[in-house]
Amino acid sequence: TDQSIRVNFRYNGSASTCSSGSYDDHDDLIFTVKENPNLTPPPTPAPTQPPTPVPTRSPTPMPTNSNGPGPSGPQTASYDAALGAPKCSYGLSCDSVGLLNGRGTITNGNEPNRPNTLNACTDGNFGSYHGDESIDRIVVTRASGGDGDLTEGDLVTISATIWCWNTGSNDRIDFYYASDASNPVWTQIGPRKTCPGGGAQTMTA
Repeated sequence: TDQSIRVNFRYNGSASTCSSGSYDDHDDLIFTVKENPNLTPPPTPAPTQPPTPVPTRSPTPMPTNSNGPGPSGPQTASYDAALGAPKCSYGLSCDSVGLLNGRGTITNGNEPNRPNTLNACTDGNFGSYHGDESIDRIVVTRASGGDGDLTEGDLVTISATIWCWNTGSNDRIDFYYASDASNPVWTQIGPRKTCPGGGAQTMTA
């Protein structure tokens, strides 16, 4: 299952999944989670006529690993052209690394594969890199720690590395979540937040 996080970072304004300000930046990060059988019951199979068994020789059983496949570890995102945003496979965490660095076409900070949103929500193009607002990185990790792959129902921590303008007092950030990246319905995670200061900051939800 592909799920997604959206971060909307902007100069003033109210909470929105897609604002239109000249200094606004919106970025999505998609991550694949394993199904939780307690949350996703298997479909009921249709009744079928049992086939007549054919006698066969019993095969020699092959040795198996009783522990099953191990966890996949931390994952680094790669750009998914079909979805239009960075995406991670199964893993312990998902890190956009440099794929979201910058904003739109701002001076000296063109964002790779902009706008990096599932519904082509575009960024504002005013300002300059690390002089004005930008989202530079998003990381998703399991809130409870551990070393298993992210699974449906897990609580996660979202960390956004951003650049806040001036003192940061006029910059706002919103976090959103969608359980289906192919048909996103966004739910806001907590209230909007204000930058705690100017320059590079890490905000979490």
